[in-house]
Amino acid sequence: MTATVALVWAAAGALLMIFGGLLLAAIIAALARPLQWAGLRRGWAFGIVIVFLFLAIGGGLFYGGFTLVGQFNELWHQLREQLLGLARAMTEMGIEPAQGSGEADEQIGLDTLLPNPSGIFSSASQAMFSVLGTLGNVFIVVFIAIFLVVQPGSIGAVSSACFPSRSASASTRRSVPRQRN
Repeated sequence: MTATVALVWAAAGALLMIFGGLLLAAIIAALARPLQWAGLRRGWAFGIVIVFLFLAIGGGLFYGGFTLVGQFNELWHQLREQLLGLARAMTEMGIEPAQGSGEADEQIGLDTLLPNPSGIFSSASQAMFSVLGTLGNVFIVVFIAIFLVVQPGSIGAVSSACFPSRSASASTRRSVPRQRN
């Protein structure tokens, strides 16, 4: 029992991706069923549903990308204004900005907030690898789902291999001869 739990724990990522593929295949099959009832052949129905899903997700990412860039630009503008306002308030209180030879507007920047550029690049590379890993996992789940949709008999084979029924296990036990001492 402990070995089984340890094995499932170690393989949790792969099992979750397989489950995600099975779930996505079931969703695609459910969305394609009305098209099949309307008279389309199975392959065409699945193709239309898959293309529609890719277009919907791609459009959402495209629109979301523009929105995200716009919001980042607004955030950057707000941050810059707030830093300039903070510098003015500090000057009014008699506190000089760091290395006070120039004007306060020229002194305030992102470099005063983030003194260690290597930390920025380290965080950016970690974020990039995390995004690439996530995209790889999504690709694997979509590939599993498309494979299961194309070959519907494989869903039963996978589920029966992972979760054998009680009658199958009972017949297997009966077929093994017992040794008598």
